[in-house]
Amino acid sequence: MAAYKKTLKENLEKAKQATQKAIAIFFDPGKSKADRLGAFGICGTFNAAADIKRALTVFRDPNEDPAIRASALQGLINYATGNEEFIDELIGLLNTETAATELKEATLSVLHANTFSSSLLTTKRPDYMNALKNLVESDAAKKLQLRATEYLAIEKDEYIQRKLLSGLENPEESFVKPEIAIQLLSYDLHADHYPTLRKIAEASPNKKARKEALRNLAADQESASLLEKILNDKDEDEEIRHVSAVGLQSMEPDVLQNSLKGILTDNTENPILQAALLNTLNYSDNTELIDEDEDFQEKLEHITQETRSRNLKKTYKSYVAKKSKK
Repeated sequence: MAAYKKTLKENLEKAKQATQKAIAIFFDPGKSKADRLGAFGICGTFNAAADIKRALTVFRDPNEDPAIRASALQGLINYATGNEEFIDELIGLLNTETAATELKEATLSVLHANTFSSSLLTTKRPDYMNALKNLVESDAAKKLQLRATEYLAIEKDEYIQRKLLSGLENPEESFVKPEIAIQLLSYDLHADHYPTLRKIAEASPNKKARKEALRNLAADQESASLLEKILNDKDEDEEIRHVSAVGLQSMEPDVLQNSLKGILTDNTENPILQAALLNTLNYSDNTELIDEDEDFQEKLEHITQETRSRNLKKTYKSYVAKKSKK
């Protein structure tokens, strides 16, 4: 035990020395940009008063490289917690059109982290939200707009909900990819969003958008018939059919099982899809209709004996094993 404690103490001291060395390199203007940024990866957050003071100086220096300034700011994430003046300064930076993209990205990271750790940012929420909206509406870099959009969506902001929905209904107005818009809407999905999602799920040429729409429609009982229709359409994309099946699994398990009776015993269906659907049943607690249907069980056994698909055979064995334990 004594040897272990000694080794632990030595390792901690080495880590401390490495951190101090990295901090010294980061703050050394004579070092290259690459060396300083590399050193910052070891620095962590700045906690000593002297280091915080130097980091603030670097961050506020307009002549310093933006990437170095951004790193200095990221090292001040703990300093920002509970510091009202600094929070105000950061929100003001987001509203500054001429501020470098790297600096705004770091500012977003620090402010977003403090939404979870600082009660102070709650009082600054209106100003912070307005700054995020300004980024969305500005000519800022696309990645900044997307991050601001995501943070607004997480906060369930009505403005961004309307903007995302409008982009889905009118693609020419969209500022993010439809599949991303749907993902962001899912933070606070409303009943009036479902009609738009149904249209996308049924007719959009964008496969990724269709998949996201179908995943979210699993919470909408009125969409059950659409998911059933897509699942049973042999001309439909197989991955889309599988997503529809997963949605039905939680919404209408009996409807799913009745559909699978036909799909899983149809030797003209793709065995890859059949294996995926059978695997979905393996993770379902509601399979009575299929488990107790002897005619289906015989047909399923025959299909899996005749198939050349090792994956389908393997999945069937798992299904049988699980069924035997019930």
